Amino acid sequence: MTPFTLTLLRHGDTPLSGMLIGRHSDPAPTPAAAEYLAATLQRLHQRRPITRLAASPLLRCCQPAQAFAQAHGLAVSVDADLAELDFGRWEGADPQTLPDDWASQCQDEAGGPPDGERISTFRQRCARAWTRHSAGLGEAADEHLLLLTHGGVISALLAELMAMPWPVARRVAVARGGLVQLSCYPPQPAWLLALEGAP
Repeated sequence: MTPFTLTLLRHGDTPLSGMLIGRHSDPAPTPAAAEYLAATLQRLHQRRPITRLAASPLLRCCQPAQAFAQAHGLAVSVDADLAELDFGRWEGADPQTLPDDWASQCQDEAGGPPDGERISTFRQRCARAWTRHSAGLGEAADEHLLLLTHGGVISALLAELMAMPWPVARRVAVARGGLVQLSCYPPQPAWLLALEGAP
């Protein structure tokens, strides 16, 4: 088995950026965000060719992924387990209108948003997605898996792959349009290769 590269790419801006948009909000990316993600995907592919691609089914992720895949003759796996956290009653809310401790309610793995998804359940489905999409990787050289997904999913996968406590992983800020790149050699914890923001 050989190490392989994993890129976790967060979707770009949408008309609802700044609100809590989870798995039940489905705005498309803004034209500027779609253009930026297309350029980012092209740059990543030129640097280290993407050999496997998966995306959340929400438009802000699957539209850029499908456009890139079509242009490069790649298959894209659209996976509901890569969708953002279900924010329940907080879905679509302005964080400024929520209780002061709203963020801490999402730090507790036994907790979560009211009438939304438990953090433990969310982490389990993100881990399932990782198991599916990483299956068989490392059998050939220079493999590169890219997941186009959401901030919460990226936090969950960082916790899973880098042996981080959940509250610590939540403090790794990946801006919309930003990415984390890891070198993976299971079952060892992953190594951080890059953490990039967006302009």
